[in-house]
Amino acid sequence: MFHRLTLHAIALCVLVPSALVAAFWALMGAGYVVGEFGREAHGLAPLLVLCSMVTGGSGMFTAWYLYLGLANGRTDLDRPIVWVGLALGSATSLALMAVTGGSLGFRVTFLGWPLLAVAYFAFALSRAPTGTRA
Repeated sequence: MFHRLTLHAIALCVLVPSALVAAFWALMGAGYVVGEFGREAHGLAPLLVLCSMVTGGSGMFTAWYLYLGLANGRTDLDRPIVWVGLALGSATSLALMAVTGGSLGFRVTFLGWPLLAVAYFAFALSRAPTGTRA
């Protein structure tokens, strides 16, 4: 029972706000990438933005995949790809904390928020039996 409540709380308090913020900034980033590639002014900056959009998006996709799988009682999740997705999402979050401006408290609170979901899903995956339905 506690696992189910925690799972839904993580989705409501972490995944939904993170997905909305990520979607907004991904749209802004897509416009930036298209504009910069069109001008050919800054070769590396749009590639870094595109890389962070892809790795962060894969992390968000993995988090939602895990939420839906665990909410439906599945434990037969594809573990290697799931761990890669969680690692990519974590790396993106940590990289954004390192390169953005603002106070350290703001960066950790705003950009480190998805790491709560990663920590919970990593714990849940490490405790789940493999290859069975719960």
